[in-house]
Amino acid sequence: MDASPVLIRLEDPEHGPSSASDSSLLTLQSRKRVRTVAAALAFAIALAYGLTVLYYDVLGWEASVRLPQTRFRLVGLFLLSVPMIFLAGWRRIPSSTVVDLGLGYQVAGAFVSSCSFYGPNPVVLSDFSGVTWLGVWILLFPLIAPAGALKNGLAALASASMAPLVYFAWVRYAGEPIASAQTLANMFVPNYFCAMLALFPAVILQRAGRRVREAERAAKEFGTYRLVELLGEGGMGEVWRADHKLLRRPAAIKLIRPERLRRSGEGLERTIARFEREANATALLRSPHTVDLYDFGVTPDGSIYCVMELLDGFDLEDFVRQHGGMPWRRAVHVLRQLAASLCEAHHVGMVHRDVKPANVFLCRNGLQLDFVKVLDFGLVDLVKEVDVKLTAEGAILGTPLYMAPEQVDSGGALSPATDVYAFGCLAFTLVTGRPVFQGKSAIEVLAKQVSDAPRKPSELTPGLPREFDELVLACLAKAPRERPQGMPELLERLEVLALEPWSPAEAAAWWEEHGAPPRPSPRPRAESEAETLALP
Repeated sequence: MDASPVLIRLEDPEHGPSSASDSSLLTLQSRKRVRTVAAALAFAIALAYGLTVLYYDVLGWEASVRLPQTRFRLVGLFLLSVPMIFLAGWRRIPSSTVVDLGLGYQVAGAFVSSCSFYGPNPVVLSDFSGVTWLGVWILLFPLIAPAGALKNGLAALASASMAPLVYFAWVRYAGEPIASAQTLANMFVPNYFCAMLALFPAVILQRAGRRVREAERAAKEFGTYRLVELLGEGGMGEVWRADHKLLRRPAAIKLIRPERLRRSGEGLERTIARFEREANATALLRSPHTVDLYDFGVTPDGSIYCVMELLDGFDLEDFVRQHGGMPWRRAVHVLRQLAASLCEAHHVGMVHRDVKPANVFLCRNGLQLDFVKVLDFGLVDLVKEVDVKLTAEGAILGTPLYMAPEQVDSGGALSPATDVYAFGCLAFTLVTGRPVFQGKSAIEVLAKQVSDAPRKPSELTPGLPREFDELVLACLAKAPRERPQGMPELLERLEVLALEPWSPAEAAAWWEEHGAPPRPSPRPRAESEAETLALP
């Protein structure tokens, strides 16, 4: 699947967790509606104001006596609507707060409208009886921003009270006589009647919101785990932070919803078989440098999930993007751990097939720093028993920047040497900060993987040991038989380079200074070719 099983970053102390995780589906939709209404109102007001200028100022039409009040109302509502558009679209503001701001927007809009209708030259027709635009505004807002019967009721009452507040303030200021009781009733009672009617949709939506939250809560429970926060998503999959209901142990859940399966066109049985193969493959591995699998299953609604350990750190793709290449001694420290994980996988007859920086996690593990975990055995093949039916016919699985020449050839047989080639590509990127081959398209990169000779890493990063250059170039040999024959040989050669090891003190100093990069917004793994092939 597209999403890595454990795309977890350290908590960013400045930005905190995603605000979307504290909002129900109904609240999220209310946030969108508030922004849409504010945007539509701002556009309509701008158009209306432009027409008044055209008709009365440019064409010289005779203006009505209430033209100044009309312009005041248009300008006031426009000045309220524009900030509301930006506040509702600001991701750092929780959706529930945006809904509360929407209620303030309702009351402020009612005040501006009341200043126009009930301020200077008020509409006081004694025979008038009906609903004004203020009443319509009061009635509609519980449908736009449902915040509960109490909040919506108070906002509706406050909005209706703006009319008498403005009217009595004006007549006191101007020294004018107060209209008769019948006229006051005609002006104000319909607004309060609308405020009472607004309680009905508020109550109905509050009950609907309660049912939605209960459904969301049920949908977020997988066995003994409960989904807490969305960490990342791709074309088919999602990765969630989860908590165990009984144990205080956080986890990461890789999840495929049934609706995504229908959009992908992949059959449920095939996807379950592919997930089951990945789960079985990961469960067979015991290396401390391979991500731990806790659980695997299918929910009654057809959602497929894998529960894995939650890691505290960041992947090497983010590291290279943020910091460029790392010192070669630190790279050797990382590569030895990666080789140890792949060594066990090869020993039991597995080929990872997608070794790349995004699938290698650098993390804190207890008191250990720069501890490596290998992720996403989702493309893993059992060398001795490959079910080719589980892969789309004719598909090339992997990442072009780290694919071996035999992977490019759809008829090429995969072996541990395939992971050795990707290992060499990753080692090159770790010390240079850039991929071995670059191109304007995936096809161009794949062609270079097959035919072009790689450069020495030391040509881009002077000061590398000759043995490191030789190791990388040996891994990048075009013919599988010319590469190091398996991870045990690579481990031996890395031991020679580790005579000056990257020390725990150096790792602690780096983490103390840099920590983890700020968590980005969940980004899809199905990136465009231009993004995939761009320099870190």
